[in-house]
Amino acid sequence: MQNITRYITLYATLTLSVINAQYVVNNVPYAVEPMTGTFVLLSDDAIANNINMGIAFCYWGNTYTRCYIGSNGWVGWSAGQPTAFTPFPIPINNIFTPKNAAFCPFQDLNTGVAGFPATPLTYVSYYTAGVAPFRRFVVSWNNVPMYQCTSIRSTQQVVLYETTNVIRMNIVKKSNCYLWVNGYATQGLHNINGTAAVTVTGRNGTVWNILPSGESWTFTPTFCCEVYDCEIEIN
Repeated sequence: MQNITRYITLYATLTLSVINAQYVVNNVPYAVEPMTGTFVLLSDDAIANNINMGIAFCYWGNTYTRCYIGSNGWVGWSAGQPTAFTPFPIPINNIFTPKNAAFCPFQDLNTGVAGFPATPLTYVSYYTAGVAPFRRFVVSWNNVPMYQCTSIRSTQQVVLYETTNVIRMNIVKKSNCYLWVNGYATQGLHNINGTAAVTVTGRNGTVWNILPSGESWTFTPTFCCEVYDCEIEIN
């Protein structure tokens, strides 16, 4: 009976840690992965569905091997997400905001516009690099025009790390288009039902930009995704 009680207590503790899953946000030295790989043709306000990441990745307590890439700068893990373009502050449970997604950042981009040097065929790309169990899945939005301000371009990238489940966001350049949704953008993580979020301070449905020098941020989970990921000693 004592062993059963200990098992139940351990299970409850692990289950609670997943439900209350959170992330630690850090500004880290700027570094960008190559922006290459498989190119995705996306029209304006569109989603690339069911992409094989080549890794098992744990996001907010659930493990996934496939993802969805939004043209407006986010990677998600649930089907049927909205293609809307307004980055409301998160968390929010509405029909316009993607859930179960990483916003890196979420802003109104227009991947359907052609123009030098990028075309709709080369704006968005993804690939898997490295050797198991430390591979990484990389998604890039390269020199994408802003909606209604097509001369203004944004370049951003999200990197998902196998095993550690760390999310890295590399922002090469980000400007504002005040002509549309006031230039709002959101950088952070949104949970599966829109009830919790972790964001970079000052970048939650607000107006902000990145200087040409660029920035990198990491979101490190503070929870165990699976029981076998945790080393817990019971006395």
